[in-house]
Amino acid sequence: MDDPRIRPVRTAIAHDDPIVTAGFAALLAHEDHVKVIDVHDGASPLGRVDVLLLDPAQEAATAVDISALTHRGVKVLAFTWDLSSAATRSAVLAGACGAVWKGSNAQQLTAAISQAAAGQRVYACDGRSGGAWPGGREGLSRVESEVLGLIAQGLSNHEVARRRQVSINTIKSTVRALYRKIDVTRRSQAVAWAIEHGFPPALRDDATLLRERWLRNS
Repeated sequence: MDDPRIRPVRTAIAHDDPIVTAGFAALLAHEDHVKVIDVHDGASPLGRVDVLLLDPAQEAATAVDISALTHRGVKVLAFTWDLSSAATRSAVLAGACGAVWKGSNAQQLTAAISQAAAGQRVYACDGRSGGAWPGGREGLSRVESEVLGLIAQGLSNHEVARRRQVSINTIKSTVRALYRKIDVTRRSQAVAWAIEHGFPPALRDDATLLRERWLRNS
């Protein structure tokens, strides 16, 4: 059975510089859970790759139809030095499942790739920040960061509670705490702050639903 859950995740990188591509392959060469696929050998990556890392700032990105890839089952990750750039946000809005910093080590990259292959959203921190996760430099705990990431994806407090398997009161308490730390008072402000600080925005077509959720949970 050709199932990415029981075999190495077939991963490729779309990049203009062959040195970067070779370095990426070398970095992950000893990771058992990832198999790097060369997509420059003339074969189409669509049927051979589970996860494609794409630098949205590179010219190579212009030749990639992220929406078409995601509809074919390929998970796309923005692979970038700037997690909060307009190009990164555009890639996520086009269908990328998240973003990973180019300075990540092999373990961090493998974790992000595995998350993407499993259909999860990915937000990997900028290694230059003071925290080990998005928002860490601003004082957010790992739990607060995870909750804010889910809020940025458009989930309500009840949905976050179900996702994390905790009570709604626990989530409300966490939300109040993280609001104080990032100095916001409304859910829409928290979402804007999250996107500005490298959290992928929601991939929802129904903007009205999101606005209703923000108002209901503010």
